[in-house]
Amino acid sequence: MVIPLMNVGEIAEVTIDARFAYGSLGLKNDENENASVPADSTLIYEVHLQDCKSEDFSDLKCFEIRRKYGTRKKERANFWYNRNEYNTAIQLYRRALEFLDDRDGDPDSMFDKEDLEFSNSDLQTLLEDRLIVYNNLAMAQIKISAFDAALKSVENVLRCQPSNSKALYRKGRILEGKGDTKGAINLLQKAATLEPDSKAIQQDLAKLIIKARREEHNEKEMYQKMLGQAKKLEQKHKQPQKQQNIESSKLKLIGYLMGSILIGVAGVAIYRYKY
Repeated sequence: MVIPLMNVGEIAEVTIDARFAYGSLGLKNDENENASVPADSTLIYEVHLQDCKSEDFSDLKCFEIRRKYGTRKKERANFWYNRNEYNTAIQLYRRALEFLDDRDGDPDSMFDKEDLEFSNSDLQTLLEDRLIVYNNLAMAQIKISAFDAALKSVENVLRCQPSNSKALYRKGRILEGKGDTKGAINLLQKAATLEPDSKAIQQDLAKLIIKARREEHNEKEMYQKMLGQAKKLEQKHKQPQKQQNIESSKLKLIGYLMGSILIGVAGVAIYRYKY
């Protein structure tokens, strides 16, 4: 934001707040501890603008240049991913994909796909690099629970490499996040078959199997409770009906008795009247 406002030959002192620099994690320098940046540090840079020129994307027609730019963006994205700065990593992974694509790397470039100087071997190399970035992008998206976006990323890998164990594993993680435990188990089982020595896959698969059993147990309990409640409601409905039938029978019996008594009284009265 500062450099576009500067003139060539100008020197500027730029103060950068910690949240726009290395944040609460700081930056550790293993080779030179004195060069490490402490957590929550405000940085002050002295910027010398020595020269400037308009961007020229024509060099992106060259395979080596395009791959170099894409790899640089990917490595920078990995840096931010390892710092748990997933949103920044996602932006850089997407930029890396633009460079590693076999189309023009920038929407403003003045050349078409036909102008690219790529051999079949170059295209294959770019594809393999691109699939690695898609896998990394999916993992960063999983970290922020962007499961739909992550699913699209791994599908891009699996379309080209259906047996890519990392993509299968990450798709399993995505399905788990979306609540499809059984689907996740199927994918992790495939990944475990492809990478039988992977402890991470084995551990996550074991956790998912336990989770699936727990979910199945909970479903059975819920079904039994629902069934029990339904039976109770049915019994409650039957009891008033049964009580009503008993009351009706009592009334009928009383009616019969009263009728018999009246008939008896009438018979006695008629007999006395005659005799």
